[in-house]
Parts: sequence; structure tokens; C-alpha cells
Amino acid sequence: MVECSCCGSGVLEVKCPLSIAHTIPSHENLTYLVKEGSNITLHRNHNYYTQIKGQMAICNKQWCDFFVFTKHGHHLERILFQKDYWEKIVSNLENFFLKYVVVELLTQDIKKKVAHTETSSGMKSISNSIPLLAISTCKPTKPTQAKGKKLNKGRKKQTCLEIDELDNNCESDYSIGCDKCRKWFHWGCIGFDGMLNMDKWYCDDCETSKENSL
Repeated sequence: MVECSCCGSGVLEVKCPLSIAHTIPSHENLTYLVKEGSNITLHRNHNYYTQIKGQMAICNKQWCDFFVFTKHGHHLERILFQKDYWEKIVSNLENFFLKYVVVELLTQDIKKKVAHTETSSGMKSISNSIPLLAISTCKPTKPTQAKGKKLNKGRKKQTCLEIDELDNNCESDYSIGCDKCRKWFHWGCIGFDGMLNMDKWYCDDCETSKENSL
């Protein structure tokens, strides 16, 4: 929530995309930004746009400042609330909440199924599979490899950070999280320089598991 003397109160949505940490945010390196004439704007069909509309509706605010930030530049635009847009999607949201979210909160069926799958397949829980020695001795280093490459293939893999250990200093650690197992790795430890334009990243173990399942 933000407030100023001239515009009143509104909503602030900040994105800090790790995939473009070393460059300026633009429509050329972010899929959710598009160029319309001379202006760069948030894509109206992207999930972020719907997310912002929902935030404004729930908070009863008429505008949102959408801010994309890296150390090399930023994108800022003000998005106004549209009642007709919100009315089109709110019924779907209510249906999803009642049909899936409430049911899961009451029964935890999905959670039980996931736990059963992990047990039957012999998968370890995230907390038990993280080597504590690696967490305590690993020193983050800024990578110097060629752009967009993952090296160190013959090197022993290690998890550098537990998800609960991340704080406001994680950006200076140059770390990236696997979108499947939720483990975090320092860029220098896996030979990754952060220059790939991507929405998701998988560690070597999860990437191999995904390929084997195809």
C-alpha cells in the first residue's frame, strides 16, 4: 500500500526478476512487458495484470504502481482499476476458491496425495535432503562464466541455502531457486551467470528427473 498527497492511496506491486539481474528491464528480456507504440507496458493478458486488478479490488483502491527493478534500471507504470474487467474474472475466482481451495483447506487431500507419492517413490523431504555442511561452509561467489551457461558438470552438487534462510541479502548472494524441489543454489556454485531469459529454472537433479519422465 502506498499513499501520496496528490493521488491518494493505492497499491504497489514490485518485481525483481533474477533472470535479468545484470541488465535493464524491457520488453526484449521480459515476457510480461510489451511495446505499444513508444510505450512499454505490462501485457494485458499476463497473470500479473490479473493479479494487480485483484489486489486493487480487494484493497478497494483505484490504481496500482507496477514497478520492475534491477540494479541497472527499472520500469514503472500506473495501472488503473477497471470495474468491468474485475467483474468478468471475479466469478471464476470465487468458483475456484470454493471448489478447490476451501476443499483442500478442509480435507488436505492434495497434501496427503503428495506425501504418499513421495513416500512410495522413496523421495526424501526437502529439509532432510539438504546437506547442512554445505550450507555452513559454502561461500557465495559472483560467476564469471560465459553468458547463459551452466558449467561444473563434474563437480559434486550441493544445496547452498535452505528456503527459510533467505533474507534481504539473498540478492547479493547471487542465488537461484529450483522451481521443482525448492532448493537454492549460489550462481558460482553451479556455474550459472543469471543472464538466461527464463520464467523457470531447474537444478540438474530435477532437470534429469524431468527428462527421464518424458
